[in-house]
Amino acid sequence: MRARFLLPLLALFATTPALAETAPSFDCDKAGTAVEKAICADMTLSWLDHTMGRLYAALQGSGGTKLRDSQRAWLADRNKCPAEGRANCLSGQYMTRFAALAAGYDKGRIAGVYTYLDGSGAMTAIPFPNGTLAARIDTVGAGPAYPVCMVELEDAPLGKAGARWTDPDSPMGDDKHCSIGLSFSNGAAGIEDHGCEVAYCGLNGSFSGRYQKN
Repeated sequence: MRARFLLPLLALFATTPALAETAPSFDCDKAGTAVEKAICADMTLSWLDHTMGRLYAALQGSGGTKLRDSQRAWLADRNKCPAEGRANCLSGQYMTRFAALAAGYDKGRIAGVYTYLDGSGAMTAIPFPNGTLAARIDTVGAGPAYPVCMVELEDAPLGKAGARWTDPDSPMGDDKHCSIGLSFSNGAAGIEDHGCEVAYCGLNGSFSGRYQKN
């Protein structure tokens, strides 16, 4: 699930949020291969690898040796990504593997990359077997301000109506602190956010809007 995207040049002049730096599932100080170094150097790839490690751990109890062997085979394929276009290759490898791992429980086929239709950017959504959602959202809103927004969600409760994530560092609730509601239907997603501008967006930014699965 990984479509890569470029932020418009004008976004560089917008007020931007402090970007999260989720570490991958391995120690970057010990990264020894070109693929590992590429993952450590890219925030999106780092998040994908971090989330892959969490999902694999969540499935280990029921997957047995079949899961272990298929994961090893996938890692071998991932590590063959060539120097040219490596980031796109790695993103695609992760997304293909996420879809395969989630196939047994992701009945709504939520796992995937969704293009932001009310600006530019994308959301990557990964459901977990315990009924939670992980997501990374990178968007740039419409002009003339081109506000930049970026947030990473973990353990958002996921039900039939969608998912709701409240910033764990803002315990006072939706009215005064950042919360994000996500709904999914027929390959599309909708997001409504409340109070997220200061922490996760540039001036006048918002995650709210329509998203279409790639």
